[in-house]
Amino acid sequence: MSPSAPADFLPPVEAAEPDDEKVVRRSDPQALYGCLCDRCDLQERDPVLPELRRDALLTVIAEAPGRQEEREGRPLIGPSGQELMRAVEVCGFGRHHLSLDNIILCKIKNKSFDVYQRRLARNNARRVLNGLPPLLNPVEACRPHLEHTLA
Repeated sequence: MSPSAPADFLPPVEAAEPDDEKVVRRSDPQALYGCLCDRCDLQERDPVLPELRRDALLTVIAEAPGRQEEREGRPLIGPSGQELMRAVEVCGFGRHHLSLDNIILCKIKNKSFDVYQRRLARNNARRVLNGLPPLLNPVEACRPHLEHTLA
C-alpha cells in the first residue's frame, strides 16, 4: 500500500474480554477506503463492512455478501459463513480469531457472478453507445479497499 494511506485506518481498540470479539467496525466514510462506488454498477446497494480484528490469527476473504449478510450488515453470517465457522471450530478456533472481509462489499444482483458479469457487459455496451462511460466491475471498484485492508 502507498505510504499516503492514513495510519489511523483502524481506530484504537480498548481492552476487551475475549467474548467482546475486539471487532473494529467502521461506519464512517473511511470504512470504504478507496472504493470507487460512484463508478460501480452496485452503487445503489448498501455495502457490508468488514469485521477486522487487530489480534486476528487469520484473515478470511469471501467473494461477496449474500442475502443474509446484506440484511444484517455483517460478513460471513449466511450459509457459507456458517460452514466456515464449523470448520474453524473443528480446528479449535472461533469467529473472534478471524478478520472477515469480502472482495466485493455489496451483494450482487444475480445469483451467479458469471450471469451478472454478462449482464454488466451488455449494459456497458449500451452505455457506451449512448455516450455514457461504462460502469466498473465491482471487483475493480472494491479493489482499493481490499488492497488497503490487506496492507
